[in-house]
Amino acid sequence: MRHEAGRASARLDLVLLLVFVVLIPPMLASSPSVFRDGDTSWHLATARWMVAHRAIPMADPFSYTALGTPWIDHEWLGALLLGLAWMAAGPAGLAALVGLSIAATFLAIGLEVRRRGPPLQLAATCVLLMPVLLLLTLARPLVLGLPLVALWTVVLLRARDADRVPSLWWALLFVAWVNLHASFAVGIALFAPFAMEALTQTEDRRRTFLRWAALGLACTAAALLNPHGLDGLLVPFGIFGSTAAVAIGEFQPTVPAAQWWFGVPMMATAAYVLWRGIRLPPWRLLLFLGLLYLAMAHVRHQTIFSIVAALLLAEPIARERGWIAPREELGVALANSRWSRGVVPMLVLLAIMAAGVRAAIPLVVADNNATPFTAIAKLPPVLRTQRVMNNYSFGGPLILSGIRPYIDGRGGDVYKERYFDDYYAMTKGDARLFAGLQRRWGFTWTIFSPNDKDMLRLIDASGQFRRIYQDRWAVVHVRRDVRLPSASGSPRAPISGR
Repeated sequence: MRHEAGRASARLDLVLLLVFVVLIPPMLASSPSVFRDGDTSWHLATARWMVAHRAIPMADPFSYTALGTPWIDHEWLGALLLGLAWMAAGPAGLAALVGLSIAATFLAIGLEVRRRGPPLQLAATCVLLMPVLLLLTLARPLVLGLPLVALWTVVLLRARDADRVPSLWWALLFVAWVNLHASFAVGIALFAPFAMEALTQTEDRRRTFLRWAALGLACTAAALLNPHGLDGLLVPFGIFGSTAAVAIGEFQPTVPAAQWWFGVPMMATAAYVLWRGIRLPPWRLLLFLGLLYLAMAHVRHQTIFSIVAALLLAEPIARERGWIAPREELGVALANSRWSRGVVPMLVLLAIMAAGVRAAIPLVVADNNATPFTAIAKLPPVLRTQRVMNNYSFGGPLILSGIRPYIDGRGGDVYKERYFDDYYAMTKGDARLFAGLQRRWGFTWTIFSPNDKDMLRLIDASGQFRRIYQDRWAVVHVRRDVRLPSASGSPRAPISGR
């Protein structure tokens, strides 16, 4: 009887994991929201540049305002992986890679949550994570770092379960992570609360301290193995105070009432935790609150908080509900079921196959408020070699289209602080700055979003420019003294096909 109950539970595990690891990730990755970020384009252009030059860019090769300026491209590996997927299968290849990353994230979280509690807890956790992943997962290196956040958290949790320190071999994870995405900094910080927890719960504090300190030093040393050394290691810590960060949407504070994809799951979880009186150990509570603060301070940290929070709360919720049972009972962990020992390899294989199917099915990405490729494609060829003043988000699509932008999403990694001050003051309607920048840089055309109302009024009021194109996503002005041919070609939008 008990054996049959265990088999039924394991079958339900399998069904849930198939849904959340194999079926849902390709669907999430095919959402238009995955391609709504202009930064995707300059990452793809960077990958194309790396393949062509067989090198990692150390100076800006793209803009006309910062050309040759030293550039710490701390996400070069993530950009290369995205670029290779795009070169292989266009937007469908990008969706396949994003889907694989989401699948790996769900798998790491799902197996750990199931190890702690029953299928119901696994299902609830994945359902609450779905909206966060759906609306905050973009075709950028960020998404490639999410499985590493989940994996590293699981490694630390299981080490504490066994009252040991993770093997120093895990430090090698940071060699890839530091070159993939800036979330490696969160990974380095994660081990500190677990180390402090271990120190407060052991009698041999000296030995425990030395072993955890060795892990911390090993992870930090591994993170130094990037093309920029110490500068690459410190990049994430210098982002948040920059002018660029203050102006970029993903660094804006979270507004739970407006950002329902985060607010609703967070409030549902908070209500359940308070209702059931669920408690976290002190150091884990400190970690939880620290990541919650980051998530409330910056939109981009919502995914990292959600992943780590789901894993931190898994055991306290299961324990409070009385769901944690001896390992011989009812297959508490998926791996305990003999028949299911091949489930994880099977899930990995099926996820890869699903990604292959996703890559094989063509995917056309429509224009959006960050990627106005139709407007760029319809530009008269003569303008493509002339200087432009552009919307910040449009810089990436311009780069991918072979046009040097005034500014783009690389932000403070390339452009100086004063540069951003002037740019954002101008976009708020500062005519003096607009005239000064026009004299300095000599741009002959502009491209902005219809939502940039102050900027468009400024351009129209200047009397120096005329509108030559407008659609739902972009408005193009050309200086009045620039003569345009009566007809022009319309090159294909590069993100809409192979």
